[in-house]
Amino acid sequence: MNNPNLDALITDRTAQDVATGAQKGFYNVSDIQRINSYIEYLSDVLDLNLTVTDVSLGQALTRAQMNDILNNINTIRAA
Repeated sequence: MNNPNLDALITDRTAQDVATGAQKGFYNVSDIQRINSYIEYLSDVLDLNLTVTDVSLGQALTRAQMNDILNNINTIRAA
């Protein structure tokens, strides 16, 4: 079980970041990979047996993959 670095979370993203095109204003591959690593970690800690789909640079995130991420987050919240 790999404990992700909680300091790497972006917790100060604002609407202005999005409006001005700031780097932290948009999700990118590293954000999705970081979210998935937290899902894997919390799934292990909470014994939820969740699965994540790996994403890589240049790969478009599908609606099904986004739904999987959201469903995993909701499962973790409910645990």
